[in-house]
Amino acid sequence: MKMKMKTNIFHLVMPLLAWVCSATALPTEHSSSTNWTIHGLSNISSQVPVRDFYLRIMPLGASITRGDPHAPGDPHGNGYRKALRDKLRADGWKVNMVGNVNYGDMADNDNEGWPGYRVSEVSNKASISVPLWKPNLILINAGTNDAGQDGAAEPVATTGLRMKALLENLVKLLPDIVVIFSTLLPNKGPKPVESVNAKEVSRQYRALYREMVGPDESKPRLKVLLADMDDGFITPDDIWDGAHPTMEGARKMAAVWMRAINQANEKNWFSKPRDDVSFADGDGKTTCEKRYTSGIDDPRGHPQILSASDPIIADDGPYVHHSTLGSTRMVSPRGSFSDERRFYAQLVDFGAPRAEGRDDEIVVSNGNAQAGNVRLASSHGDGSFDALVGIDVKIGCPVEGIRWGDVNNDGFDDFICIASNGEMSVSLNTAGIGQAVATFRSLGVYRPAIAGFPQERVLLGDIDGDGRVDYCVMHDNEDMQCFRNGGIGELASPWEDMGVVFGGKGMGDFRGFRLVDLNGDGRSDLLWISTQGAVTTYINQRGEGKGLAPRWLSAGVTHTGAGEDAGDTRFRVQFGRIYGTGRRDYTQISPNINQASDTYRVRIVQNLGIGGKYQKGDGTFWGDTTGTGFDDYVWISPVGVVSIFRNKNTKTNFDNYQNGGSWEASISFATGLDRRALHIGDWDGDGKADIIGITDRKTGQLRVWLNRWDGKAFGWTSRDIDDSAFCNQGWGVGYFDNGHHFADISGNGRVDYLCMEPNGRTTALINESGGLRNVGQVKASETDTPRYRADLRFADVNGDGRADMIWTDKYTGDAITWPNQGEALAGNSKFTWLRTGPVYQGSSQGANLHFPSLQGQGRADMVEVNPTTGHGWLYFNSCPNGGDDVVVPIPDPNLPVYTPKSTS
Repeated sequence: MKMKMKTNIFHLVMPLLAWVCSATALPTEHSSSTNWTIHGLSNISSQVPVRDFYLRIMPLGASITRGDPHAPGDPHGNGYRKALRDKLRADGWKVNMVGNVNYGDMADNDNEGWPGYRVSEVSNKASISVPLWKPNLILINAGTNDAGQDGAAEPVATTGLRMKALLENLVKLLPDIVVIFSTLLPNKGPKPVESVNAKEVSRQYRALYREMVGPDESKPRLKVLLADMDDGFITPDDIWDGAHPTMEGARKMAAVWMRAINQANEKNWFSKPRDDVSFADGDGKTTCEKRYTSGIDDPRGHPQILSASDPIIADDGPYVHHSTLGSTRMVSPRGSFSDERRFYAQLVDFGAPRAEGRDDEIVVSNGNAQAGNVRLASSHGDGSFDALVGIDVKIGCPVEGIRWGDVNNDGFDDFICIASNGEMSVSLNTAGIGQAVATFRSLGVYRPAIAGFPQERVLLGDIDGDGRVDYCVMHDNEDMQCFRNGGIGELASPWEDMGVVFGGKGMGDFRGFRLVDLNGDGRSDLLWISTQGAVTTYINQRGEGKGLAPRWLSAGVTHTGAGEDAGDTRFRVQFGRIYGTGRRDYTQISPNINQASDTYRVRIVQNLGIGGKYQKGDGTFWGDTTGTGFDDYVWISPVGVVSIFRNKNTKTNFDNYQNGGSWEASISFATGLDRRALHIGDWDGDGKADIIGITDRKTGQLRVWLNRWDGKAFGWTSRDIDDSAFCNQGWGVGYFDNGHHFADISGNGRVDYLCMEPNGRTTALINESGGLRNVGQVKASETDTPRYRADLRFADVNGDGRADMIWTDKYTGDAITWPNQGEALAGNSKFTWLRTGPVYQGSSQGANLHFPSLQGQGRADMVEVNPTTGHGWLYFNSCPNGGDDVVVPIPDPNLPVYTPKSTS
């Protein structure tokens, strides 16, 4: 990783270090009989050959080390580091600078420069970073802030002791390390005491060095040198603001460091850097392959980068139930009243959007779903229905076992029979759009029974919101264990054990439990119905960790009921989308029949509830809207208001993720489209991401708002895209089940239009300067292990400029990739893809993971976003550190000639 720093330049005085470290106070005066002069120091270039291994250098200190603030006329922010590195490279050294901070425009800009930090604080940072990076050389310039602050707890008088503790700690962490620490730069701050304090700190450091070297500097016990930055070589004229070096002052610092490094080399102190690290020291690049644990192991850790503190980032609050009486009808039974049941399910569809679908009324007479006993009445959406017509569900089933649910995510509910032992049989609804009468085809046994869980313990509902009904069972303690319907087509292969997804609440009768999507978000909520029809509700939301167990939000008693007998199995209470709002309305059948009229009452109560449908994390999008190379955080509201939080990080100042405050204030733009219809990507190839909208879900017609960012403000130009009615896949129930994807698979800098079928088969329009080119299939579906569309996305994993395909495990978040090999025919696909093993180590369930490019390297990092809070954590995807700014051979930077002076 690369970080940027500014550092003070200190003169190098002696090459040695011996730790005779007791906690005694440092001498206050130099020995009156001894002049400490520099012995055996070579010229600026070493007198002995460089070693055939890397100098893994950690520049350690405060603002001078970082290079921040910049000196006047310096646009680079590299401090002394680039001049020093260039000199080392020109002399033949292989160099990798390391640290947890990236700062400056040099390629190898890693450092440990922490502006404002005193020696003790620098020491704390070193305790974290040194074990991670394991340098073989540390350059320390620290103490200027001790001199300037001179606090009661950490006065100037004890700065040398704090430096001694830092040096001892470094050698304890890495016994064979070479440490070069420096005196302070000349100080000409506004207060004379600052200069006096700086001189005092430098005096303490010289005394500390002599103490550590011991009486015989030719036989030091530790590899420590002092670089004297205040011996007259660096003058007050080389300081521009009282404390920080000018551009020439930084070059002088580099010369002093260079002399000390050469001296250490002449003493044969350097050893090959340790290899028990999670990175390589090779030249920096951005096109390496991703390694599975690289994000978890990255020395920078995984900082929190999203806090969702802006009020724009909001959910819709907890579910609050409201209702109104809809309709009341008196209906006549066919046959015995006690043997008749009414259900509500969507069996026919006349083309309404899926979220606005209406459930039909189904009446089953004579106690069984045999031919002639099942009738259907289509809903008008106002509480009334068409006349009943007969339908044939193809399999018989006692009314106690009848269930309805969508087993294959086609938007039509299927007929389900739960046998007395819990076995599940299915008759598939084969009706098409506009077909007035539902038709069915038997699939036979769909799910075998589980021993010990008979019919009355079985619940059906969509737990994970993927549009397919799952199979759940209730344990004696009312824990609910669910098995996910893992199919893609009409079959549920495999059934995945999700484990216990709901802990029992002691309701006392598991026959009252029902799985019903009450608030219309596509996820089944858990209801408990009393024998009098009152309903206690737990709202199902996407969970926050690994696994698919939902986050259940208690909504309390949401329906008081009519105070009438609902039956032991509560069959007289049913739920359905009667009014086409997406919410389930409450229906109740009277427990008695009017003998005089031979009719019974059906009451419908319309659901007006709100809340619990959206989570903060749902609106998370990413895209480089300003052309910096760093993706910005984009949050889109459910109604299509796009809010952009510009990324403060740049290639020359890349440490805001560590310090917080990564994002500028939001700028918003209303599109008028549903959030599910919106995407972010660079449509016109100008380097700035645009807003892409699907204006017709059925055809995939596009409208693009072209981004006219001018460096200060956004402007948006709307354009309807010709010949873009290309993709009829729309989007599914699940929040990430998108048929439309936009990613640059061709590598030309423009996002292409990808159309993905539920099984992952993908066709594409390649977006070129002259228009859209239809290339047909670009990715076949996976046949060995089916890959569900909601788990697939596109991002450039290896930094080669072409988007790769990523599949995330919905339980663990582990991700495998198909690196994009470009437009080369492979079977029936116009593009070639090579599958890899897992390359991202998941930190949460797959739906909570995002893959933006946040380092300016064009590589897909991983961000875990908590769906409830909107907080996010970054896991870096980096290539090995290092890299030169120009091609080799590196030109000599011609540092100022430094001749050490006697210091007494």
